[in-house]
Amino acid sequence: MLYKPRTEPVILKKEEALLLRLKKNDHKYHEIERDYLKRKAGFKGELSIDYYLSLLPQEKYFILHDLRLPYGNHFFQIDTLLICSRFALLLEIKSYSGTLFFDQFTNQLTRNNQKVEAFPCPLYQVKRQKLQFKQLLASYGISNLPFENLVVMSNSSSILQTNEGNEHIFKEVIHGWKLIPEIEKIDQLRKPIKITPEDLNRLIEHLLSLHKPENPDILKFFDIRPADIKVGVICPICQSLPIKRIRGSWYCEFCGNRSKDAHKKAVDDYFLLFQTGLTNRKLRDYLQLSSSQVASKILSQLNIPFTGKRKDRVYPPFGIG
Repeated sequence: MLYKPRTEPVILKKEEALLLRLKKNDHKYHEIERDYLKRKAGFKGELSIDYYLSLLPQEKYFILHDLRLPYGNHFFQIDTLLICSRFALLLEIKSYSGTLFFDQFTNQLTRNNQKVEAFPCPLYQVKRQKLQFKQLLASYGISNLPFENLVVMSNSSSILQTNEGNEHIFKEVIHGWKLIPEIEKIDQLRKPIKITPEDLNRLIEHLLSLHKPENPDILKFFDIRPADIKVGVICPICQSLPIKRIRGSWYCEFCGNRSKDAHKKAVDDYFLLFQTGLTNRKLRDYLQLSSSQVASKILSQLNIPFTGKRKDRVYPPFGIG
């Protein structure tokens, strides 16, 4: 049963909003763009693995995606967690392309795809997550559940290599198309433990209560000044910025498009980019409105939570994650 669906990471939404509102000649633009494309490819790869997981018997397995759990003063993230009465399986999903070499001596992953790049070994990454998760469950009173881990390569054309004599790692590093047979193999090797369906349900609910979505301050993350963010409403057709509000609608002088609600995306961008609450004054400055009445009407129509009364109303960031 799918208990926690995979959703688009909030940092992807934040980077997309940032790229739309940052000048292309800004010295940080290409760094942000590279990070955005890398994360987007990773998310697309995770979605492709979700297809294989959807083929599993839904009544037998509990599946949770993008689980971010506490560990001491920090958090650790699990791409996909699969739990049943026989074992818990942690999946670390990678979308790397090219020839991938897992070096047993340096514990490093290198990729040869026109140029040589080095990455931390994902196998060590998922084993660390498994240890953290095992300790978390022990604190909950579950210590008899066997733990498994797999690194899953979502790009079926990637070539996996390692040192001679180290080929055994490919029992734990697999391509996505091998995932279902590997899960079935693990299931056959493990015996059911003394845990009831009710206990499993309580465990899942506990994990969901511990989950804390990541919500980074994207401007601080990339060291971008708020003054460098372009304000105004973006044309939903040609992406021109800013477009004008004329007689209750937004008009783009470049493509001629008219929109009644183009400001909704702009307000979404505001909450993604800024960690501060929104006020009537800030909305006017941000959307380049001259009328406080128009700003009040827009805020009212958006039906978003607020604190304070009338002129003192503040609309705090909400709905992230």
